[in-house]
Amino acid sequence: YLLFNRELALKTLKAAKAAGCTVSLDLASFEVVNANKDVLPELLGAYVDMVFANEEEAKAWCNSDDPEEALKSLAEHCNTVAVKLGAEGAWVQQGDHKVFVDAHSVNAVDTTGAGDLWASGFLYGLLSGLSPEKSAKLASKVGAEVVQIMGASIPEQTWDDIREFLKNLNKELK
Repeated sequence: YLLFNRELALKTLKAAKAAGCTVSLDLASFEVVNANKDVLPELLGAYVDMVFANEEEAKAWCNSDDPEEALKSLAEHCNTVAVKLGAEGAWVQQGDHKVFVDAHSVNAVDTTGAGDLWASGFLYGLLSGLSPEKSAKLASKVGAEVVQIMGASIPEQTWDDIREFLKNLNKELK
């Protein structure tokens, strides 16, 4: 939602890049995308390394219901892109490498925090040296865990399960 204050957003992005930071941007909502269509392509191309979009945000970006079209279009501006499809999974592209990762099938009771926790799992994976595919699998696991509870605070026991999942993910053949 920082994009609603464009001056502050631009200053923040410029400062992050000047400091050598990697910048990721969650498109936040279809309203944010629609209100900032005139500036988003430039910001993604010049300042953003990774962008996250859910189905509605992806549709607003490219005016299409096809998530692969949105992925392709976002990837023209940004090196790493994730288009999250909720219970259907997610498309991820880094450079020319594109992959689809299934969602974990769970009984969802509340989606509060699901997108943010998906992104945090993905970022943790990438910054820990995992491939985009394994990072998306970790993201899917974290997102699936949070939708099974009310609110966005995952219990410690569940984090233990996520850490075990990550250990097993790291053991998989590359």
